Amino acid sequence: MKNILTMIRLKLRLLVAHPKVLLFCLVTPILLSLLAGSTVKDNDFSRVKGAYADSANNAASAQLINVMVSEIMDWVEVDEREGRRMLMRDEIDGLVIIPKRYGDLKKGEMSRENALTCEFVPGSRSFAADMVREHFMTASLVVSIKNALVEDLVSREEATQSSTDYQTMMRRLEQATLEERDAGRDVKVEIHNYPEAQSMRLVQVPDLAIDVMFLSIFALLGRMMTTSRATTVRMAALPGGFRRDYIASIITLLIAGLMELFLLVGLTGLLMPEAKRPPDYFPVMIAMYILLLAIGQLFASFGRDDRFVPASLLLFCSMMAGGSFIRLPSFWIRYVGQYTPQGWALAQLGGFNTLFSLPLIFIMSAFFFVLAYFIQRRRAREL
Repeated sequence: MKNILTMIRLKLRLLVAHPKVLLFCLVTPILLSLLAGSTVKDNDFSRVKGAYADSANNAASAQLINVMVSEIMDWVEVDEREGRRMLMRDEIDGLVIIPKRYGDLKKGEMSRENALTCEFVPGSRSFAADMVREHFMTASLVVSIKNALVEDLVSREEATQSSTDYQTMMRRLEQATLEERDAGRDVKVEIHNYPEAQSMRLVQVPDLAIDVMFLSIFALLGRMMTTSRATTVRMAALPGGFRRDYIASIITLLIAGLMELFLLVGLTGLLMPEAKRPPDYFPVMIAMYILLLAIGQLFASFGRDDRFVPASLLLFCSMMAGGSFIRLPSFWIRYVGQYTPQGWALAQLGGFNTLFSLPLIFIMSAFFFVLAYFIQRRRAREL
């Protein structure tokens, strides 16, 4: 046991002797995380906020607000002046101004269509403002259609010399709508030939993929820095020497990986306190790292001594297929990505159902470690 501890200390010194590599694997992901965080924050459209100024304060405006205000988007009621000031301070992304005579018929008009118009003032974030505008337009469309139906029903009632007024018919329509909805009947709206000029592509930055990517790189570089062919041959010549060297190498890489992971999370948390990670972040990342170490040991058992280039290519392909560079669609993760260590980790952190569970990953890693041990010991004795 004392000999193993001594070898672990010596191997840790080998890692410390390469400060540039350690800084690269620690500083670079932190800088990229800060860049990704600022990008996500500047383009965080999950916090779109709209405001409305109800100058009418009547039944028609209440109907519009009831349809418009929902859990899909944050809405706040303000007066017109305060709303414009909030727009200038970028506190809201759009302002809907409901005029005083909203919903009132003008003299000589029979339809309320022209009366159901509002003013919209967009905010500085154009895409977020478009989202507020489209949300308002959808609500306004619902109100317009409802009013058109009521007017049509009222005209039919008048044709039969009935005296049902507009408000009574509106209440009847709302009651009938609720009954149909409770019965499970919904109206589906499909939009065709949507103008391409109004579509917009979003670039999603996979933030957790940065941690996955650089922990994978550290697993590769760490093994390269702690492995020496001459040392392995000399240790294999001693009784039990190869076993001690193999165990010490794995423990050293595990300690170094845990230090890398905790430093990465700790420094990122200090620089970006609002950054949050899934509850199972550490078990998944540790399992992925151990699996990478096991695969690395197995890969080192075959081929030539200079395996850095093919190992780097395999690591690059694995990270690409697993979604470490770009966010991949769910069907790719399901059928391809989850079968790579990086893709499995990202799928677990993303809440996907994966074929391999966390305990199974540890069992596979242990199997690869044992298999690599016997293969490497036989090769070391042949040298």
